[in-house]
Amino acid sequence: MPDELSVRQWQEQFRAGAFERSDYATQCRAGWYDWFCQDHALAGRLKKIGRVVMGITDPFILDNYYVWFKNNCPLNGPLYDDARFEPLSGERGGKYFVVSLDSPHEREKWALVTERYGFDAPEFDCRDIRDMVKYINSIGPELQQGTIPPFIAEKDAVTAYTRLRGEPEGIYIYRDGDHRFSYAPRRGWQMRTVLTAASLEDAPPGFVSEQAHAIRGMYVYCSEDVGIPLPPPQKEADKAPKRKEAER
Repeated sequence: MPDELSVRQWQEQFRAGAFERSDYATQCRAGWYDWFCQDHALAGRLKKIGRVVMGITDPFILDNYYVWFKNNCPLNGPLYDDARFEPLSGERGGKYFVVSLDSPHEREKWALVTERYGFDAPEFDCRDIRDMVKYINSIGPELQQGTIPPFIAEKDAVTAYTRLRGEPEGIYIYRDGDHRFSYAPRRGWQMRTVLTAASLEDAPPGFVSEQAHAIRGMYVYCSEDVGIPLPPPQKEADKAPKRKEAER
């Protein structure tokens, strides 16, 4: 995309009313790249999804990212929009992230999918945009420093645990807070909750150490699976999970 605006520049132009006209050229300058809605609907959609861009205050994201937008057409459900944030220069290096609004694929109104967490499920989701922009601003220093947060290793351990339980590759692993994840098993509709701990001495509330499993340098505990032994590890479970972007 030529002549990308930094997020800070985009905010300045948005405030100045540069993207209010609904014509094709204006909305392309605003950052729309692909859409299935009618052209004249883009300006109104921009005002809604643009709220998340306008909420960004972290200096690193403001000056080192540009944003573009996509209007998506799922197989089932209404059209929905997302805002995609990419570094202005250099390789993405795990710093790319996408914020979707009212996606039928997600469980909450706002969902943040990041390259570092993987494209199978959101790193963070919520109902209130204020919570979303607060979270995005909080990860700015991590993106700047290239810090890999501990929950990435925790998710990898949970993923390996689901594979040992016979779940297919690519299953959605939702992050539900610190040291807490959930997934929907292939058989049955009841969500499984998995707690993680780097050490048994520092386990989160509700973690039963005597019933935990040691997987990939972490300890995992799932109350729904208590008493069901794990099968012997297989080569597939020992491999790092592949991270590839799915069209969302």
